[in-house]
Amino acid sequence: MFEIAREKNHFIITFHNTKRFNCFLVEELSRQLSLFLNTPGCEVSINFEGIDFVDSSGFNFLRILAKKAKEHKFKYRLCHVSDEVRELFVKTDIADLIMDYAEIISNKPCR
Repeated sequence: MFEIAREKNHFIITFHNTKRFNCFLVEELSRQLSLFLNTPGCEVSINFEGIDFVDSSGFNFLRILAKKAKEHKFKYRLCHVSDEVRELFVKTDIADLIMDYAEIISNKPCR
């Protein structure tokens, strides 16, 4: 499903054997959210490599993450975002919210 690697205060979320960022992933990721919130000055990177679809639960998770990042003053980035997913961000108007609090990078490592 996914793994969360930690390098000091940097959490890197990587997905395995899935092309969809959907309610099944989001449910478990939401449980793990406290890791980030309880780590002062943390940075969160979500590696979207291989993800080509995001459902409404995925968008809601990204909205919540943006709000939590603002409240708890941590940085996050989305890396390896495909053109298809980037287009979904634009079509659902989440791109503006994400861009206020996150860095979206295409072909750079998440580290």
